[in-house]
Amino acid sequence: MSVQCQPGERHDDLSKSCQQCKPGTFGMQDENTRLGSCGACQIGVEVQPLPAQQQCARCDAKQRIPVDCGLPNKIQVYKGYYRPDGVPPTVSLVSRDGSASDDAGASTPPVMAVACPWGTKACAGGALHGNASCVTGHQGHFCAECWTGWFRGASG
Repeated sequence: MSVQCQPGERHDDLSKSCQQCKPGTFGMQDENTRLGSCGACQIGVEVQPLPAQQQCARCDAKQRIPVDCGLPNKIQVYKGYYRPDGVPPTVSLVSRDGSASDDAGASTPPVMAVACPWGTKACAGGALHGNASCVTGHQGHFCAECWTGWFRGASG
């Protein structure tokens, strides 16, 4: 008897249990056997930094979404751009009309990072997001706040 896995999981024959799909992959279920498996996100086209997901997010650097799409298990943000921590990769930080964020859908690459008001002086970019992506001395949304005891000079 086989175990029925949840979406985002794969059936492990050895342990006869379900395992989460790893970042860089997505879960799918065979319609005939009902067994779960993981498929790889397409390198340079899709990303999925979270485990146990059912889809990859479109990542097309040509669409100017300020991230490097080369590693499907990470959202690698360009220097001078900011991505909040904890936002699912399929959610665009800017909606189609330029206002609040929305789910971009499978066919449209979501805006995964936004320009930092202080550019590379405050936002380091990289695979870490939120405060972890701020340059030393900066914190908060868009790395726009100074650490206690620090201040911003005339040049930023």
